[in-house]
Amino acid sequence: MRLTAEHTHPELGDRLQEATRDLGEAATGATPPHAALYLDLETLGFAGTALFLVGMLHAGPHGFHVHQFLARDYSEEAAVLEACRPLLQEAQCLVTYNGRAFDWPFLTERYRYHLLSPPTAPVHMDLLPVARRLCGKALPDCSLGTVEQHVLGIARVGDVPGSAIPDLYHRAVAEANLQLLAPVLYHNQVDLLSLCCLMSKWKEHL
Repeated sequence: MRLTAEHTHPELGDRLQEATRDLGEAATGATPPHAALYLDLETLGFAGTALFLVGMLHAGPHGFHVHQFLARDYSEEAAVLEACRPLLQEAQCLVTYNGRAFDWPFLTERYRYHLLSPPTAPVHMDLLPVARRLCGKALPDCSLGTVEQHVLGIARVGDVPGSAIPDLYHRAVAEANLQLLAPVLYHNQVDLLSLCCLMSKWKEHL
């Protein structure tokens, strides 16, 4: 789906317009539009568990392009990994917010678990160390929600907490009711948009 500021989180409007200009400019020149790919995973736990949602975003001159690959049940994890492979292979730089030891290593481990060849590793930039360096002394913690509130000036209302997401997925699969995952998809989308806005705001500190 292609998103513009008008179709996304209302409190992020100004930041999204700024990020669109900053990050979309590269796509109009020699840099491929997917050169920087923002990645956020929704998983059933820590290392060794399955993932069920891969969210990816790239910015272009006309807005944001968000891709969400959802496993409708446990058996579709391998299909999700194969579906997101083309975008991962086009990326020159992967941007995440969980520490360099989580998203990309987690993703490649899941490829290997299913006996699939992982995509070639792109340059991996994680913004959590940047947040700790720039904000760590001023904030109670550097979780994405806390940083969003203090750096971007937004507060999520009615958002599903990350700790509740695995149980919500188990319930959705057990009840064959994917509508239960609508808040998770929204949570994932806002994570990606916030990540993009932070990248734009901190570009001089990277």
